Amino acid sequence: MEDHLSKDGNPILSKEMRVESGADEGAEGVENLLLVTLTPEETFDWEGKYIYQVSVRDAGGNVDVPSQGVLYVYKNIDEGFIGG
Repeated sequence: MEDHLSKDGNPILSKEMRVESGADEGAEGVENLLLVTLTPEETFDWEGKYIYQVSVRDAGGNVDVPSQGVLYVYKNIDEGFIGG
């Protein structure tokens, strides 16, 4: 995840994804789902526009970027939820 305002391109968060069968999740016509969970603690200070990128590394160490996009985060209105 990269803050849209950051010009240095360093990720603010990098996480491993889970790969699940689309059929197991009821996603008809989808073979595989790549899932990641963002916790409230990880995203508490986030607000604004972020760029996400999916990177897949094969057994040989080669990296492919099959998908990227934009994530909009609105300020948490219940800051007491986490203790901020």
